[in-house]
Amino acid sequence: MKRIVTIIFRAIFGLFYLAIGLYWIYLLSRGQGGFPGFNDAEKALTSAMNNAGFFQPAVIVSCVAGGGLTLFNRTAPAGILVLTPLVVMIFLYHVYLTQAYAHSVTQLLWLLALYWLYRRAFFPLVNNGRQSAA
Repeated sequence: MKRIVTIIFRAIFGLFYLAIGLYWIYLLSRGQGGFPGFNDAEKALTSAMNNAGFFQPAVIVSCVAGGGLTLFNRTAPAGILVLTPLVVMIFLYHVYLTQAYAHSVTQLLWLLALYWLYRRAFFPLVNNGRQSAA
């Protein structure tokens, strides 16, 4: 049962970010894209990010690479690591600028659930070569 839940969680999360990245590529290829911003603080931040020239490609690469890596069990931990900065940034953006708590908290909790389901894969990063107790 845990294996099925892990596959479903991983597939939905990976497909979501992969689809967002591919859709963003599609929009940019048509001369669209970027974040419009709704209030003054959002507009200022999104305008700066869009004008910087590196933000959109960085988000696209993170979405496509992280989403694609998350789809496969063997590479899921790498995908989780690639998507972490993006998910945290989305969380902070929505909490501080849009007050869209449900959307941002859902993504963050989903990411944390994946970290929990793949926690054994991350032990070598934090235990300095010692054997894990679990």
